[in-house]
Amino acid sequence: MKVYIRFPDGSRLAYELGKRIGGGKEGEVYLLADDPAYCAKIYREPEADLRGHITALMTIDAAKWHRPDERHLQVAWPFGIAEDTAGQAIGFLMNTLRDQYLLAQDLFSATKRLQKPFLNWGYNVAVAADLAWMVGKLHAAGMLVCDLALENLAFSPSGRVELLDCDSFLFRSGGRTYGGVNWREDYSPPEGGSGRHTKQTDYFSLAVVICRLLLEEFHPFAGIDRLIPSDDERSPKANIGRGRSWLFHSEIRTSRGCPPRQLLPFSLRELARRAFEEGARSPGARPTAEEWYRALAAVGGRLMRCRRSAQHVYSKDTLLCPWCDREAEQDGHDSFPSPHFVPPPAWLHAIAEASTVDPALWPWTNPVPGDVGVQEDDEQGGGHEPDGEGPTWDALTRTYAADAVVSGTVTAVAKSGLTVDIGLPALLPQALIDPKPVGDLQAYVGRKVTAKIIHLSEDFIVLSQRTVLQPEQAKDPQTLLGTLHPGQFVRGRVKNIVKYGAFIDLGGVDGLVHVSEFPGERPVGDPGEILKVGQEVTVEILTVDIDQRRVSLSLKKTMQDDSWEQFTRTHYVGQFVHGKVKKLMPYGAFVDLGGVDGLLHVSSMVPQPVTDPGEVVEVGEEIRVRIAAIDASRRRVSLSLKDSG
Repeated sequence: MKVYIRFPDGSRLAYELGKRIGGGKEGEVYLLADDPAYCAKIYREPEADLRGHITALMTIDAAKWHRPDERHLQVAWPFGIAEDTAGQAIGFLMNTLRDQYLLAQDLFSATKRLQKPFLNWGYNVAVAADLAWMVGKLHAAGMLVCDLALENLAFSPSGRVELLDCDSFLFRSGGRTYGGVNWREDYSPPEGGSGRHTKQTDYFSLAVVICRLLLEEFHPFAGIDRLIPSDDERSPKANIGRGRSWLFHSEIRTSRGCPPRQLLPFSLRELARRAFEEGARSPGARPTAEEWYRALAAVGGRLMRCRRSAQHVYSKDTLLCPWCDREAEQDGHDSFPSPHFVPPPAWLHAIAEASTVDPALWPWTNPVPGDVGVQEDDEQGGGHEPDGEGPTWDALTRTYAADAVVSGTVTAVAKSGLTVDIGLPALLPQALIDPKPVGDLQAYVGRKVTAKIIHLSEDFIVLSQRTVLQPEQAKDPQTLLGTLHPGQFVRGRVKNIVKYGAFIDLGGVDGLVHVSEFPGERPVGDPGEILKVGQEVTVEILTVDIDQRRVSLSLKKTMQDDSWEQFTRTHYVGQFVHGKVKKLMPYGAFVDLGGVDGLLHVSSMVPQPVTDPGEVVEVGEEIRVRIAAIDASRRRVSLSLKDSG
C-alpha cells in the first residue's frame, strides 16, 4: 500500500508501507518499507478534521516534556500527515521504537527477565516514577493524556517511559479542543465513560498503571467480591464503580498468583487508597502526579536486595523478601529468575536521576533530594543496619535487657503478622498482636503500637503487643465486649457445636452462630459438617448485648463456599478426575472430588444394570471418574464410571 506524507514545510513524498507492527480498534501501524526507522498510523475511519488535529499536535513545542538527554522523544509524536492518493488525511508519521525498547508484556515475562537482568521490581519502580514525571509535565504543558494505560507504554533499558498514543491527548489549539474521546473501561474512574476528561481522571488511570507495574501486572480492581450477589456484574469495571479494590478489601478473592498487597510499601498503598477509595467519593482527593513521583522516588531510595537471589529487589519497609515467599507459594516458580549474581543494573542510575532531577527539567518546585542505591540484606530478609532514625541498636539492646516497651508504626502486613518500624524493621506475629483473636491485619497498617521485644538478634527482631495488653484487659472482664460492635469482622475459635449452631470463642467472650447464619441458601442440617471444634474462623458480629453478655455472629459473608467456585473454574464436562467414595445411597454413590461432592448414579456405574452401588464401589475407595455434567445453578456434579478406563 502506498501513502503520501505531507511534511510541515509543505513537501509531499510517496512511501510504500511495509510490515504491520501494531494496531487497535482505531487503526493499524506499519513500518515504512524504505525506512523502517519510521512508521505510519493509518486510521480505519479518520475523523472529520484529522488534518487539523495532527497539524495542531505538530505545532506544540515538544521541548515542554522532552528530556534533553534523550535522543528519542518520550511521546510517539507526529511529524508528518499521511494522505491517500486523493490527498485525504488518513494518518500520521512518527518514529519507530528502537529495538531495545520493551512493551508491557516484556516486563512480566519470566523469559525476558532471565534474558535481561535489569528487569526486576526495582526497574518497575523506576519506570513508574518516570511515568508520573511525564504525566505531570504533560499536564503542565496544558494536555491531558486521557488514554493512559499499561498497554500504551514502552520502556527503555535506562528506565525511561514512552507514551505510544498521543493522538488521544486532550488539548486546545487555535480556539478548538482536540482529542479526549477515548475511555478505557479498566482504567476509567467511576465518573468516567460519560463525563469529560480532567486531571483527576488522568490521576486515577495513573494510579491503576502504577499499581499494575508494581503488582506483577495484576489489576487493582480484579477479583470476585464475595459481598456482591453472584448475579451482579463481577469485573474490574464493576469493582471500580463500587470503589472496592482487593488492596483494601479482603472479601475480594483474586486468582492464584496474585501478589500480596504488602508488596506495595505503605506510602504507596496510602496513595492508592486516596486514588481508589477517597477518590471514588471525591475525585479531588486523588494524589497528583507530583505526589506519586515523590513517593516512588523515596521508595527507590529504600530498596533492598535479597542475598539468596540478586534479582530479588524489594522495599526496605518489607521485613522478609516477598519474592522468596512468592516462589514458595507458587511451587518453586521464581518471578525473577537469576542464574547467577549480576552487578547493579542500569535502572539504578535511572532512579538516581529521578530522585535528583535537575530543577530545570522538573515542572514543580523542590525536587526530591538524595541519592538512591540498593542495600543488601545479610540473609533472606534480615540483617538491616540502623539508618539513623529511631532507637539505635544499642538502645534497643538496653530496652530488651530491661524488659521495657518500645513504640513503633506498623508499615506492612507480613506473611505471619505485621512489620513494625521501631527504628529497625521488626516482626509482630499475628498471635502476639492481641489477647483476643484479631481480624483484618490490613486495618493495623499505619497504627502506632506499643510492644515488648521478645527476640533480638542481628538477623531478626520479634515483638509482642499481647504481653502489654493482656494485664490491662484482665482488669476488666467487660473490656472485650466493649470493643465489639455490629458489622465488625473478627477472628475466633470454634468452642462447641450444638444442634442449633456453634459457639465461637472470641478471646474471653463466646458468640453464637445460629444455623440460619451459616453459608449457603439452604438451612444447615448438621453444623458439624461445616465446622470442627478448634477450627479458627472469621465471623461477622450481628448484635452485642453487654448486659446479657450475648453476641450473635454470622458466617454468611466470611465463609462462603469457595470450593464450588474453585471447582467450576478448574473443571469441565468430559474431564477425568480422581475422587474418594464418601457415601453410598440406594440410587448411587457420592464421591469427594476435593471439597465438592459429585453423584455417581447407579445408571452411570457400569454398562449392565446395577441395583446395589456397593457391588461396584465401596466407601473410602479411590476411583477415577468422568465429569458427565455440572449444574452451576444447583451446585451439582454428575459423574460416570462407564468410560473412565
